Amino acid sequence: MASIGLVCFTVLICSFPSAAVSDFISVDCHEATVGQLDRPSVLTCVITWEEGITDVVVRRVKWQKKGEDVPLLHYGEPMISRPGYSFAVNPWTNRTMNVSLLISRTTVADDGDYTCDVASDSGVSQGRTALRVTAKYSQPTVESIHQGATLKALHCVSVGGYPAGELRWFDAERYDWTGSATTEMTKMDNGLFNLSSTLALSEKSTFPKYICAVFNSSRRKEAEVIWEKVEELPDHDRSTMIQSSKVVAPLVVIGSLIVGLLALLVYRRRIHQIRRPSTTPLMGPRNVPTEDPDVEEGVPEEEEEEEKDNKGEGRMV
Repeated sequence: MASIGLVCFTVLICSFPSAAVSDFISVDCHEATVGQLDRPSVLTCVITWEEGITDVVVRRVKWQKKGEDVPLLHYGEPMISRPGYSFAVNPWTNRTMNVSLLISRTTVADDGDYTCDVASDSGVSQGRTALRVTAKYSQPTVESIHQGATLKALHCVSVGGYPAGELRWFDAERYDWTGSATTEMTKMDNGLFNLSSTLALSEKSTFPKYICAVFNSSRRKEAEVIWEKVEELPDHDRSTMIQSSKVVAPLVVIGSLIVGLLALLVYRRRIHQIRRPSTTPLMGPRNVPTEDPDVEEGVPEEEEEEEKDNKGEGRMV
């Protein structure tokens, strides 16, 4: 009984200091981080301490994903660093208080909850965080399904997204027709999802266009495509139009040439008329008397001389 009591006392003595100093430090982590597929992700955790602690020396850091036995990163004994996982701060030392985890290339398998355990000369603490991986879905594509010459349905596909999303159908007035569609979701080997949806159309459907949109797990629209109805001509009418176009095109070219030639002939004729020599006999130019504003109209030159003489005689008298 004495030996049992001694063992219990020893356990209490050994565990007490750890409990006493465990409150001196704290590992503060972001609640969650959103990481994009195939890109780096950082799970942020920082060591803080209470007032009065001037220096902290880290003895051990262990990053572990919930549900896995082997740590992703372990500083201490033993040293473990799985490929693709490292400290976000480089170089990192035992006096670096930023113990964030860097995931060099995010995959779907990295989605989940994580813990960061820290032991130092000033106590121990554990931080918790989560990584939520997202991958955008591809631009939707729509193809029409016919039965003979009748349009029966529309089929929409969008692939490569994560987490699971949904496809929704709308008409031109943005009325939701998803309830009339059949949707399938397939999970691929890499964890990504493929979405497909088929919207059945009745013979009385008069909408000129439909919209297929892909929404992510947060019900946010990522992309959409518009399908517009095109009236197709029968093969006979289509061939008739092709033959008509083959005949009309040469006629248009010939007509243009004729119009151009006619315009050229008219232009040359006008130039010829302008340059044609005058039919007037070759004679010297006639002297055309110019009008003198000081000479009264209708008075002959001889009468003017007589008036001048009379005036002169009158002055002499």
